[in-house]
Amino acid sequence: RSYFSAFGDIENASVMYHHDKHHSRGFGFVLFKSASSINAVMRGGPHIINGKKGILINGKLCNIVFY
Repeated sequence: RSYFSAFGDIENASVMYHHDKHHSRGFGFVLFKSASSINAVMRGGPHIINGKKGILINGKLCNIVFY
């Protein structure tokens, strides 16, 4: 959340977890309050968080997958 807040106000952000293993599944979702924030994320990059490079797969919700 803190990484993406640099691009604008965030409505909601979540990281998907394995419920039984208690670790990240490697992707999450960011919902911005403004479409201009999404455009800023799409123009920015590469997005590297915790040493992992992310790929934006849906500009409307700013979904990001790390590999």
